[in-house]
Amino acid sequence: MTHDIAGGGATDDEARIRGLIERWARAVHEGDLEAVLADHADDIVMFDVPPPDDGVRGTAAYRETWPPFFEWQRQGAVFDIVDLDITAGRDVAFARALLRCGTAEELARVRVFCDDWEQASHNGDLVHAVEAGVLRRDDVTELGAVLAGTAEGRRSADEATAFDSTGLAIQDLAIALAALERLDALGDIPTIEL
Repeated sequence: MTHDIAGGGATDDEARIRGLIERWARAVHEGDLEAVLADHADDIVMFDVPPPDDGVRGTAAYRETWPPFFEWQRQGAVFDIVDLDITAGRDVAFARALLRCGTAEELARVRVFCDDWEQASHNGDLVHAVEAGVLRRDDVTELGAVLAGTAEGRRSADEATAFDSTGLAIQDLAIALAALERLDALGDIPTIEL
């Protein structure tokens, strides 16, 4: 999906950005280091899930991250763009991608959470997995059920989880937190034990 914030639909810039990202992803999938490095600025700063947590700076450091990834990929890991959203304006563009990255065993271990199944399965990041038949309702836990104590949340520090935030739960939690923070300042207010 692409969005032109100036109006008028997808732009040539968006098409070029999409092509650049898709070429990069294809190079990653093929284990082509030189093609992965192409089109990156010398002063690249990359933040990723694996360490280092403070980011990788410069093409030399970026280059060093790829051989272990390619080795892991050769052991059966997938690297696929599930969804790619591009927003472009006159001076700046932003791309957001949902990637499926892992071995079958790793992906099977991921517990998936969302704020609202109906919204996430039709409009959120989960929609593509649902449409492809790889994610069913029984595979996803709503955050509200975890907060209400009717479903388990994360069971250990080692457990991998994914959360599709369509905005509902995050907004509700922020409102609840703000209300709790103001409760003391409001004085004598009746409370109900839950």
